[in-house]
Amino acid sequence: ISPSVLRVFGDSGFRSERLVAWELGYRATPDPRFQVDLAAYYNVYDYLRSVAPGTPSLQGSTVLVPLFLGNAFHGHAYGGEVSATARLSSRWRMRANYALVKMTVEPRADAPAGAVTDVVPGLNPEHQVSVWSSFDLPARMELDLVGRYVSQLTGARPAVPAYVTADAQLAWHVSANGRIGIIGQDLVHRRHVEFQAPQGVVMERAIPRRVAFKAAWSF
Repeated sequence: ISPSVLRVFGDSGFRSERLVAWELGYRATPDPRFQVDLAAYYNVYDYLRSVAPGTPSLQGSTVLVPLFLGNAFHGHAYGGEVSATARLSSRWRMRANYALVKMTVEPRADAPAGAVTDVVPGLNPEHQVSVWSSFDLPARMELDLVGRYVSQLTGARPAVPAYVTADAQLAWHVSANGRIGIIGQDLVHRRHVEFQAPQGVVMERAIPRRVAFKAAWSF
């Protein structure tokens, strides 16, 4: 079997990727203790970077596979975010957040055969939800809890399943400027996968449950 070598060739006509974005936001405070934020966007992308294979050739005992850079893809993305913050009492605060991302990427009409792009819509979670709660405890203690839901990544191979996890922090304000605390992250599972590379690339990262101590001093 002859060894293969991949060689990447640039293009003197390579263009910068282009983005046209529309954004809209609104904030409402119907009550001094309650606030709602809304944001929406629509993005149009053009000349996305691509790689296209050329015709392999034999050079000595080595098979040369050329790869050509280009701008063969375009696409669009839209979505938004809504968050609500409430002060339920003098000691208790909460915030809820939901984010939506929809993305489509397609080859341009002049795209060469076999061209691919590194912009993969399914590598971004379509839905994300988080809930944060903060309590002021006696003895200058503070407890923060965060729960998160992230939908599956359908563009990964294999797909990364949806997951729910939580973080917690117990802090003690030792003075007006000093604070120490213990932090627990990704507490629901012993370890879970949050990312996979696209098909053909071996890359996986499992996030473990972990605990940390923190000390901070401001001046």
